[in-house]
Amino acid sequence: MPEFVSTRKASGQAHYVSILRRYVLPSLGSKRLKDIGYTDLQQLVREKEAEGYMPQTLRHIKNCCSAVLRHAIERTGDYIGPNPARGVLLPEMRRKPKHSLTWGQAQALLPELRSPVREMARMAILCGLNVAEMTALRWGRTNLTDDDWMQVDGEPLEPRCAAIVENLYKRKFGTVKHGARNRIVPLPGRVMAELIALKSRGHHTEPDDLVFCSRTGHHVTISNFTNRVLKPAAERVGVPWLSWHQLRHSHATLAQEVGLPLLETMANMGHTNPSQTIHYS
Repeated sequence: MPEFVSTRKASGQAHYVSILRRYVLPSLGSKRLKDIGYTDLQQLVREKEAEGYMPQTLRHIKNCCSAVLRHAIERTGDYIGPNPARGVLLPEMRRKPKHSLTWGQAQALLPELRSPVREMARMAILCGLNVAEMTALRWGRTNLTDDDWMQVDGEPLEPRCAAIVENLYKRKFGTVKHGARNRIVPLPGRVMAELIALKSRGHHTEPDDLVFCSRTGHHVTISNFTNRVLKPAAERVGVPWLSWHQLRHSHATLAQEVGLPLLETMANMGHTNPSQTIHYS
């Protein structure tokens, strides 16, 4: 296991370990590192392609093997020669079609959702947050007042805004994906009203409590929200392709439709490159 894995965020560590355990070790785990060559790696990729895995997964497998072998080359005197993973050929990427809700579809969907999935979906559509950021949002980082500034982690937070500085991935709290994702997001009126109502009827409303939590105050299991609430509602209104990430696509698309400046949409989504935001719309 290369040392750099331990310095990654929890999500990066979990991803690397999953690829290693599920795909790499069952095929190559019995071999000595210095005996693994290009043929072994290309065969592994072809086997997984024949099993129906997507090109993106095959790329992750290749990158994982490359990292292990690069580690062996750099750290030991046993492994001699170039990294064999460099020559592995991958099939052409086939990107999934992008989808986005229209205003009509969004208006039909939201009443079909029960709380707190409804509040989360509206926040994703209108604010551009992803599901990991929403499930890690705490009351102490939301300013639900109209006029009063507040201090959040030593920084001022203006009224009607939320500070996005944390996410939740595979039941582990960590920092956001990258530096630009640390941001202040304005809360539109309907989002404000729903959050105020949610807080007023909740039992876990201390600053460190999660905005979207279980009945016991712990973090939610997002797969339950997705499979039991979001997906069934989406099918009822005729958008079976809907996912939390497609709600983020919807934010970029609808913001463009109403003429929100690109820089503001980028700021909402935590993007540093305009082409990234345009790709989402």
